[in-house]
Amino acid sequence: MAISARSPNLAESRSSPAGKRLNVLLSEKAQSDLEAVAGGRSLSELVRLAMRLLKIALEESKGGNRLVVVDAKGNAKREIVIPE
Repeated sequence: MAISARSPNLAESRSSPAGKRLNVLLSEKAQSDLEAVAGGRSLSELVRLAMRLLKIALEESKGGNRLVVVDAKGNAKREIVIPE
């Protein structure tokens, strides 16, 4: 999965007919992690999914709710905290 960038974090966004192009510089570990969770999804699909999840997390957090992963029996396993 090739990912390119021109600056250390977010390189630049360029408009195209289909939307904006985003170049990101990732460490080898981050790239490896992305490939491990991709499950056949493209990088663009992963970014869109991450943005949808982040949007939900932020909306719920602002509403005073907590995001908690529960097991099949309803026991809390992990709380997801998104810094604001």
